[in-house]
Amino acid sequence: RRAGAGNHVPMRVSAFKREGATAHSGDRLRVVVDIFRGADQVGGGSTAGETRDMNDALEFLVEKNNEYTLKYWLPDGTAKSVNVAVKDLPVEVKLY
Repeated sequence: RRAGAGNHVPMRVSAFKREGATAHSGDRLRVVVDIFRGADQVGGGSTAGETRDMNDALEFLVEKNNEYTLKYWLPDGTAKSVNVAVKDLPVEVKLY
């Protein structure tokens, strides 16, 4: 099946040391990410760190036309979150 077919689309998640520094694998961070739809956790995993291939990203299969919250922890323990609105197309999310 092609991406975007059916009721789900992929959400690819990568984390980087700072905004704008997304071109090199050395700029990537390994962070733990939990994904929520409303109050319900629907998945989780870790992003690829700096020694992994740039094409290697954490991927979730999410329902179209929903909003998700990604909660993640930076290496220093700082907790962050970002809301992501998903429509009909695959989504790429960059965390900082």
